[in-house]
Amino acid sequence: MTILGELYNKVLGREIERTFQFQTERDSSSIATGIYDQLKETPHQGTFSLLGVGILRSIILQTQYELDTHEPSFKRKITVNCYEKEQAAVKIKSPSVRKYKKVKVKEERKFFIPFVDGKKPEREIQAIFQENISHPLKEGNSWKKEKYQIFVQLKNNIFTIAISEVSLLQDKDDGRDIQREVTLRRIEVEYQGTQSGTLPAEESNKRGTHDIVEAEAKVEKEILKQTRKISQRVLEICENELCLSLLSI
Repeated sequence: MTILGELYNKVLGREIERTFQFQTERDSSSIATGIYDQLKETPHQGTFSLLGVGILRSIILQTQYELDTHEPSFKRKITVNCYEKEQAAVKIKSPSVRKYKKVKVKEERKFFIPFVDGKKPEREIQAIFQENISHPLKEGNSWKKEKYQIFVQLKNNIFTIAISEVSLLQDKDDGRDIQREVTLRRIEVEYQGTQSGTLPAEESNKRGTHDIVEAEAKVEKEILKQTRKISQRVLEICENELCLSLLSI
């Protein structure tokens, strides 16, 4: 359950997003405000609408985990996000399953763990690794992410426009504080789910495997189209109103 109500992820086990990277002296808060104001003042031909949530700000401490030994074939991305001392989210992602007009489709599994006394639940995190990863992992770099999210709705689907500023925390090997040297800024348009429910159990059972696969492909294609529509509007605002030069990655 979220502030948006119950969302059902129609594209099971996958994350659909489009990501832009940019360089600017402006802080993420002012960029988020600029995008939000433009979306509020000039709806783009009624294509999608802002949800009455406003701009959500969050601070996330992100830790990456990697193999003890280097293995090029290991391409999964594993991160642990700590949301302002409330909960930890273990995210296991594959590389992009495929890209369609620069929209990424990734396999993703996410596990939420509550904090205990404001401390990262290391034992529970390692238990998830052991259940899902066949290789031993070690803790890698840690990042601090300041993120602002704008929620929009297109038909029954919910998306977020996330403006984030990511800084690398202190390097553990030599003790240098390199937080000021590495700062990444990103805008991500990401599909979150849909407010419509699933098919009734009886109807789902009647459908053959081929029909289900075909229906899922159709849904995924529609979500990709919607992701691109929202992304295009964000690009227009950044280039014309905020004078930001965005690079799609």
